[in-house]
Amino acid sequence: MKIPFFSEHIENYTRRTGLRRKTLLLSLGWLWGMLLISMFFIGSGRIILLLSCVGAAVTCHLLWIARGRKRDGGT
Repeated sequence: MKIPFFSEHIENYTRRTGLRRKTLLLSLGWLWGMLLISMFFIGSGRIILLLSCVGAAVTCHLLWIARGRKRDGGT
């Protein structure tokens, strides 16, 4: 992938090495920043709730990826 920011996510995910703290914080900052801007302009309670749920799910996923897991033996 030609965009270094995204290529780090993909490479680390496939190698199961985790994410650097800087990358994780930058990703979470962009995620919640864009969600908050969207919530502000939309203003609908249901959409705000939906975006909050999506943000929480993506945050959990990023934190799960950030930990990193080494593969066992042959798997």
